[in-house]
Amino acid sequence: MTRVEVEIVRAFVDGEVGGNPAGFVLDGDAWTPEQRQAIAADVGVPETAFVTKSADANVELVFHTPTRRIPHCGHATIAAFSRLFALDRVPAGEATNATVDGVRRIFHEDGAVFMEQVHPTYRDLAVSGDATKAALLAALGIQTEDLLPGFEPRLAHNGNGLLLVPVKDLAVLPRLRPDMDALTRLSEADGLVGLYVFAPTLDGPRDAEVRMFAPAFGIPEEAATGMMAGPLGHWLHHTLGLAKTTFRIGQGRHMEPASPSLLEVRVEADGLRVGGRARLMETRTLDLPG
Repeated sequence: MTRVEVEIVRAFVDGEVGGNPAGFVLDGDAWTPEQRQAIAADVGVPETAFVTKSADANVELVFHTPTRRIPHCGHATIAAFSRLFALDRVPAGEATNATVDGVRRIFHEDGAVFMEQVHPTYRDLAVSGDATKAALLAALGIQTEDLLPGFEPRLAHNGNGLLLVPVKDLAVLPRLRPDMDALTRLSEADGLVGLYVFAPTLDGPRDAEVRMFAPAFGIPEEAATGMMAGPLGHWLHHTLGLAKTTFRIGQGRHMEPASPSLLEVRVEADGLRVGGRARLMETRTLDLPG
């Protein structure tokens, strides 16, 4: 048997509670892709980040859900770099991560970690097949009148394929009745990692409250999703037309059990920054065959 240590780090915690758990494995080059997948499946959290070497950046993070590799993962990036900064494995203050879409900067600010993202591109839903508006609404268990008036669901891409679904108010979120099989078909038809259902909350402590579903990647619902928070901040500024450029996003409150999370998005001229705080929760030792 071969042993591997996996730290469990919660990213985007709201104060001392909540957040989204991620696995964190140093020296990821020691494991084959098949072993990494086995480790992620054994850990069982939404994503596990493996730290590997890079010729172009300080590190390259490789991400696996319990069922498959994923190109990007926001919360696991925040979790991993919170540990890398704490362990002095990367330069203090600012480091770099090699991603499938190029090198991205990572910032450490007063105990929080922020990741650099590109501005998303958008397109409309299909008019036929499994990825239509009617199929989406049926899969979520809501009606057209539950959507935010004047705004349609849109596909966004920032390295991951995402579906932004604006609803009219907070009362819609607990009424969602997601059909995971139907959401999986919709995701696979349009190459989506997940669906991000959100309600703008312009007069509250958060600018939006969201729920996120990614059953095609083995994640029925996720507590915090950094790769989708960036496009949402961009949407709030550029599509909804809000003048502010820093947004606070809440997630995870409608899960069972609830795991309240807080994400911050900064919309800048040349890109986005998404960040928050992370906490080390535990260390697990796994035994792998071989």
